[in-house]
Amino acid sequence: MKKVNYLVFAGLLLCILFLLTGCTAPSIDLTPEEEINALIDKFGAGFVEEDVNKVLSCCHFPFLIDHYNWENAYLYTLSSYQYKLENMFANNDCYIDEFINRDITFSSNLEAVVEATEHVEYELDPIIKYDKVRLICIKEGGSWKISEYIFLEGE
Repeated sequence: MKKVNYLVFAGLLLCILFLLTGCTAPSIDLTPEEEINALIDKFGAGFVEEDVNKVLSCCHFPFLIDHYNWENAYLYTLSSYQYKLENMFANNDCYIDEFINRDITFSSNLEAVVEATEHVEYELDPIIKYDKVRLICIKEGGSWKISEYIFLEGE
């Protein structure tokens, strides 16, 4: 009987300690490079998952997309980019969107330039695309966001 009482007491004590110390997992401090890599992975995953909110959560608005040296540069508001993504996802299934060969350079504690190769494949398009891109990332409210998406060259 005493053994059962001790087990119940120990269980209650553990529950109380858990509640007093908080129910959250300990935070993991990431380096700025790891934070930016996670942001870029999330951005690409949003396109594959066709998740408009996931993509939008990675962007700073106004959001600039520049296709090859200002020939077709677009400055998007939140609502205009949301509309573009909804139409894009309705008409094209992307099943690979990854950024490889990443090179991250910090111009300050609040801005970084990422140069990478974007590998994209669409379900309805047999062409595999590899584009050289530059992403300008800024730290906004403690989180990194992509403010500019610049296509440098494509295949």
